[in-house]
Amino acid sequence: YLVIYIFFFFFNDTATTEIYTLSLHDALPIFSLSKIYGIITFYAHFKLNEPGKHKLQICMGTACFVKNANVLLDLLKNEEGLDPGGTSSDNLLSLERVACVGNCALAPVAVLDEEIFPEMSIKKIRRLLKNIKKELGG
Repeated sequence: YLVIYIFFFFFNDTATTEIYTLSLHDALPIFSLSKIYGIITFYAHFKLNEPGKHKLQICMGTACFVKNANVLLDLLKNEEGLDPGGTSSDNLLSLERVACVGNCALAPVAVLDEEIFPEMSIKKIRRLLKNIKKELGG
């Protein structure tokens, strides 16, 4: 039942900061903080940090993995300082590593705000990042 309470407590706000977690614990003291934290970290819908304006997902399913999707994650870490599960310091971009997006024939695949970007390469991911950053004027 705790999952249902958490879902309704956060409803459309998927960011579950420490303050929200403590507030939920205050509202439902019958559940321990460790139990609440365990559920929040188990389900992908809930996050421990505020999501960025845009969500970038890198598929790491088998087809994408064998076509070097890990290189895209490495580039995002090394050049942008962005780890999977993290958000950029300007809160513009959140990065997620996902198991499969179901577009194996187009591997490797990135998904930006539900738009699929097929056959990604280092050059294409850099162009995508550049376009996202244009939004900030930087």
